[in-house]
Amino acid sequence: MQMKQAVRSYAQVLYDLHVPAEDIEKTKAVLLENPNLQTVLENPLVSIQVKKHLIDKVFPEKIRNFLKVACSRQRASLLSDIIKTYKEYADKENGVLRADLYYVTAPDQAQSEQIETFLQKKFHVQKVILQKKEDKSLIGGFLLQADGIEYDFSLRGRFLKLKQNLIRR
Repeated sequence: MQMKQAVRSYAQVLYDLHVPAEDIEKTKAVLLENPNLQTVLENPLVSIQVKKHLIDKVFPEKIRNFLKVACSRQRASLLSDIIKTYKEYADKENGVLRADLYYVTAPDQAQSEQIETFLQKKFHVQKVILQKKEDKSLIGGFLLQADGIEYDFSLRGRFLKLKQNLIRR
């Protein structure tokens, strides 16, 4: 619980600092492309001076102080979660909803637009970013996940509901 609160607090601070989105993306990319760097930043045996020097050499200028504070307070292990939560805050502030669409057969443009319109009305947002992923295990139909809610319109989901109803009887 404390870690989740720390992640939220640091993400809020990062958001309040108005660090450009490009710098956040560059930071995320650097951490993903260099797992050894992440390990060094997390390592309590590495001095804070070494960590600060690395941060100054590798990361965008406008996020450096934030990263230095996170490292000095031994929160470097939370950086990927902080960045993810930061994006959620930024999306919410900008009226953006991210959703995942799992399908067997890819939806055409009109179907995608209908799903986006449904989500815009349902969640009162201006923009929907729909991440589409193929999932043959659905058998048919689709599964939509947005803001912690799941809409299951798949054959697999219908078969599972039917099975549960038959077992109850």
